[in-house]
Amino acid sequence: MKVYYFDFSACYSITRRKEVRKNGLYEWTRETPSVCTRTSEHTGQVVRAMNRNNEDYRSPAIPALTKTLLEDVKKIFKTTSGTPFMFPTTGTGAWESALTNTLSPGDRIVSFLIGQFSLLWIDQQKRLNFNVDVVESEWGQGANLQVLASKLSQDQNHTIKAICIVHNETATGVTNDISAVRTILGH
Repeated sequence: MKVYYFDFSACYSITRRKEVRKNGLYEWTRETPSVCTRTSEHTGQVVRAMNRNNEDYRSPAIPALTKTLLEDVKKIFKTTSGTPFMFPTTGTGAWESALTNTLSPGDRIVSFLIGQFSLLWIDQQKRLNFNVDVVESEWGQGANLQVLASKLSQDQNHTIKAICIVHNETATGVTNDISAVRTILGH
């Protein structure tokens, strides 16, 4: 059985894409899982488990459900002492919260423009009155980390307060090397 669904997890690397117009939807096929609408073979048991109403967020069952989810998240991150929390907002809300709770208006940010999501994030950074140093790359290419290394080495007064880079730019199929960014920051 084929099921169409949308995966919001944004945590898989993408190696190759092919898009096919089918029933008014774009079907994405990949060598590895991706963050795009795609088909997947599911057993009847999985489909039946997915075929249920959403829980009303005001329901008295939500606190118990939330508690079990928070405990399960600890297992995913292999921790017994960490404190997971839920952030009830969109990705845009998470961006805004991260920026406004760690930076001040006027702070300098180096931000990489590599696709639609990063474009929206940069727009938000500018509307929040940050001094945004935009590093543009051709859409479909990853962030140019040599430019980042150069900007950081030239920043003798430590005016750069944040580096903003989209990990998985799903609009273009690019996954940036966050580990390499961390290595550059350590130099």
